[in-house]
Amino acid sequence: MVDLKHSDRIDKKKKCVELVSNAKINLALDVLGKYEDGYHEVRMVMQLLELHDKVGVGIIYDGKPGISISGNKPYLPKDSRNLAYKAAMLMLDLFPEHKDDSIRIGIKKNIPVAAGLAGGSGNAAAVILALNHLWDTKMSLADMIEVSKPLGSDVPFLVMGTAATNPCLGLSEEKLAATCCEAVGKGDEIRPLPRFCSYVVLSKPAICVSTPNVYKALKIDEIEEHPDIDELIEGLIEKNHFKINKNMANALENVTLKEYSVVKYTKNKMKNLSYGMPVLMSGSGPTIYGIYNNKHKAEKVMAYMKELNDETYFTKTL
Repeated sequence: MVDLKHSDRIDKKKKCVELVSNAKINLALDVLGKYEDGYHEVRMVMQLLELHDKVGVGIIYDGKPGISISGNKPYLPKDSRNLAYKAAMLMLDLFPEHKDDSIRIGIKKNIPVAAGLAGGSGNAAAVILALNHLWDTKMSLADMIEVSKPLGSDVPFLVMGTAATNPCLGLSEEKLAATCCEAVGKGDEIRPLPRFCSYVVLSKPAICVSTPNVYKALKIDEIEEHPDIDELIEGLIEKNHFKINKNMANALENVTLKEYSVVKYTKNKMKNLSYGMPVLMSGSGPTIYGIYNNKHKAEKVMAYMKELNDETYFTKTL
């Protein structure tokens, strides 16, 4: 396993790099239509959080080519079920001259899995950025965002965000490096936005929700609340919390809250504790989050929600 004692570090002697891989929330998620290939047309605003995994990637030239994954959680897949593994395979397909390398990936998980927080997507993004650096491929950040699209709609934003939060890669000052973005189309066409500043409480019920199943069950004409994303983006640019807060909504709640009573209960419980501050679901769920201007208030909400759901966290936006 690659040493994960220190994040955001490159060890040139050992040919390895260790990166932080951040969680994300959806400040807004709207579903506008459906494409002929079955994918949905979406418009979203996504924001990175301080909560993060650590991903170490090392290259060893030992005559035993292949990809190996290790981690701190027993449920972590060690094969192509893991997006980080798929990301390494993608990079090997792009750069076959490295087919004889032994790629070792170590993942220290802190982000809840299957939670709507894109933890796996962030791990995949970190692997792409790490191998690009270690192999000195000369791919630009725009190139890496583009090649990451087959891995999933969240991965391009996590490439953008991981570049911004790991200055050791030398990409954090690039125009496309950002911790907040608008995503349109199938969710993988992205543009950077000004960051949103807030304390955040996350609370994940002890269930998993299938994103494909949620989209499959969604009836677009029955969506009860469509966010005004244009006004939300104006709020981000103007740092106007009123415009941001009133336009935070997630169309997928139309399905998840109806089908999973524990998710609805978690949201209602957090809303009752939050005195009018926005509370909504991230992605397809099941994680519910609330945003707070006051750190003490956020910590109090976190303590109450921890009694309901073990996987409850206090964090903040980046």
